Amino acid sequence: MIKNNNFKKFIGIILIITVLIAPVSCSGNGKENVGEENYFVKAAWYFGREWPLNFWNSEWEHLDEDLQTIKEDGFNTVMLAVPWGEFQTGIEPIQYNEKAWERLRYIIERCDEFELNVVLRIGYYWDFDADDQYPLLQRYEGLLRGEEKFMTAWLDYVGKFQSLNTEYSNLSGSLICWEDFWAVYHEYSSAGKEQEERKRLAQESGFTQYLKDTFSLDEVSQYYQEEDLTRYEDAVMPQDGDYAMELFNRFFDDILIHKILLPSQEVYPKLGMEVRTDADVVYGADGEAEWYFHTETYPAGNAPYATSIYGIPMGFENNGEKVSAEEAIEKFDYMIETIQEAADGKPLFIDQFIFVDNTPGFENNAQVREDELDDFLMESADILVEETCGYALWTYRDYKMNDLYNSQFELDLKGWRTAGDCRIEEVDGNKKVKIEKGGSISQENIMYPLQETEYKLSFSVIPDESATVKIEIGEHEEEIEITEAGDYEVELGALKEKDLKITIEEGSAYLDNINLYYAVQNGQVYDEDMGALELAAEVRAMNQKIDTLLAERNK
Repeated sequence: MIKNNNFKKFIGIILIITVLIAPVSCSGNGKENVGEENYFVKAAWYFGREWPLNFWNSEWEHLDEDLQTIKEDGFNTVMLAVPWGEFQTGIEPIQYNEKAWERLRYIIERCDEFELNVVLRIGYYWDFDADDQYPLLQRYEGLLRGEEKFMTAWLDYVGKFQSLNTEYSNLSGSLICWEDFWAVYHEYSSAGKEQEERKRLAQESGFTQYLKDTFSLDEVSQYYQEEDLTRYEDAVMPQDGDYAMELFNRFFDDILIHKILLPSQEVYPKLGMEVRTDADVVYGADGEAEWYFHTETYPAGNAPYATSIYGIPMGFENNGEKVSAEEAIEKFDYMIETIQEAADGKPLFIDQFIFVDNTPGFENNAQVREDELDDFLMESADILVEETCGYALWTYRDYKMNDLYNSQFELDLKGWRTAGDCRIEEVDGNKKVKIEKGGSISQENIMYPLQETEYKLSFSVIPDESATVKIEIGEHEEEIEITEAGDYEVELGALKEKDLKITIEEGSAYLDNINLYYAVQNGQVYDEDMGALELAAEVRAMNQKIDTLLAERNK
């Protein structure tokens, strides 16, 4: 049982995203898989020049040079996040986005050319594809409730990755992630719902039946702190902080394993799952905070390995402290040992290794002192080799958190509405939208703006001599005079809605690389254009040390 009561979640909103990797099998040495003996994963997550939410509809003109850099940095695997909605757009009937699958096959094959393996995080929650049938929350809620149409579609989706796994020698595994189901968790447990609605949710979700099957009525009453609870049907869906949230956490863990993971492993036997290693607070009968750990999920069903994230804040108070490399290494070692013990000793894969994090809203998370990050990385190599079967670096390249679909026009004008004279043309091999005077492009945004958050809009423009670009989004309206080609950025401030419209009021121009964002994720390894930053050399040195340690171990 994990005893540390301060597993703080430090990764924000959508980012949170994870995947798995595998060994170099493309050189003819045979297929290897994550968790196998004598195989160590060194992976970099890859999002091209975008981020995981819109990678599959972005341009990949830098793919080969990026893969070459990944290889030269000492990695042997590339990790990719594969959204459920964008790849399986239809549920009834089941329909697939053939363009997305074609691009997945292409990148696997390009990785093979660079002797890089690929591991996939499948079932990724987030995407902006307007062709998705059913809202994402409804999909995942239906899946967790065991609704036949969603389960049938899901297992068909999972089965396609098992087929890919047998087809490609350098595709070394796939995993799902607890975080992709957490939106449903929050939907169920969020405060403010009326009692009758909470009863309905408890019954429709299967929570009531779980209580009947697992606990006596007296036990349930103790958690609800109600002496007069005479029927299971009167138990409402708990809210965050309630003592009964312990029952709900157990229920949610049970669903993830028995209704999602194990049925999926019947279709894809070696499918892994990243588990939630954060502790969730509940308040006991005395009002004191207690911690619930999701340790029952750690072995990940029948997976041959366990999977967890690791970040500096895990185990610290997270009051804005700057910690030494020695302190961070001590916590890292403890956390890894504790997780692996709860995972029945299975090989442990760190599928998101995060040593720098600037996610908005988590500014108080513990951080390693800037001048000791290199020491932390070099000392981490020893722990990784001794206690894990590999790691994957999440923020290999900095990225804007861009809320637009097809923002580089790789899919022509899909996802955009047009008015007037707008067309796709290629300029120096890259697709751009050409807009004549009076023409406009617009996009409805499916993600609500974050409250009290300052947004920005950036874009590239090539004018025909000159152009006037009008930006309309929410209550913000602004005109920009463009006299030369370049990259432009507009400060939008806080937004109440994010539907965007761009009009060429005068002249004509090419537009490209449109980003509606509120932050840039920074990892201090490579910038947005793959220029080396402070820690690029240190990451390469860490991988070299890992290779040396592995060679010594395998003598």
